[in-house]
Order: sequence, then C-alpha cells, then structure tokens
Amino acid sequence: MRSHPGNPALRPAFTLVELVLVIAIIGIMAAIAAPRYASAVARTRLDNAARRIAADIALTRELAQAASAVRKIDFTIATSSYIITGYADPDRPSQTYSVNLSDPPYGVNMKNADFGGGPSIEYSGHGVTQKSGSVIILGPTGSRTISLDAGTGQITIQ
Repeated sequence: MRSHPGNPALRPAFTLVELVLVIAIIGIMAAIAAPRYASAVARTRLDNAARRIAADIALTRELAQAASAVRKIDFTIATSSYIITGYADPDRPSQTYSVNLSDPPYGVNMKNADFGGGPSIEYSGHGVTQKSGSVIILGPTGSRTISLDAGTGQITIQ
C-alpha cells in the first residue's frame, strides 16, 4: 500500500501489483475449494436419498400397523423410483405417494433392490415383513446400501 505523507488529501491506496496479487490468491483458493464443495454436495445428496428411503420403508410399516392392513413399497430400478401403494401423496392427494431419486434434490440412481427375490417390501397389518433385503443407490461419490432385517425390522444404512 502506498501512502502520501506530503499531501493529507491523498489517502493510502493499493497499487495495481497488490490488487493483482490478491485477485490471484483468491482465484487459487477458489480453484482448490470448488471441487471439494461439489464433492461434499454430491455426498450430501447421496446420504439424504438413503435416509429418505429408510424413512419411507419405516413409514410403510407404520401405515400397515395404523390401518391393520397390508401396505407395500415397490422399487423400480429402471426409473430409480419407488411408490407406497395405498398411500396418497401429501402434496398431491389424488396421486399415489412416489419418489423419483434421479430427480432433484437427490440426483442419484438405484442400482439394485432385492427383498427375497423381488423389488418390493410387503408389511402385514401387524407391521411385519417376511423378507429381508436391501436397496443400493449410486451417486458420483460412491454408493449407499439400505438394508432391512425382516426378523428385527431394523433398517440400516451403510
């Protein structure tokens, strides 16, 4: 920074070299931070999608118990989506509850859904299922496996 001691009307100012140096440092920092930020966003989307699936599996069980009726969640690998049959979408009451994981805010793909040989989980009116299995989702930074243990009803995310 250059100052002008002989003239009090002139305030200290930055030189062009100092300004260019600061802009270059900011550019380097941004170039380092941008890929890390993108990776963190992708991981967060993948984690949020896994938590959404786990929550909706638990919701299906609760719906079966509340209605004392069979409730089913069907996964469709080709479209990376799933529906809960017999449950209306809270945002669109005339439609069945459905989630497309490839759409925002998730942007992930379903690799596999297998529960005893099929891509569905069926809960009895008592909230019990006979089939253990898992759903595998893929994102740009990795994958997550959402597993269901039929014996305990426990849902885990790995």
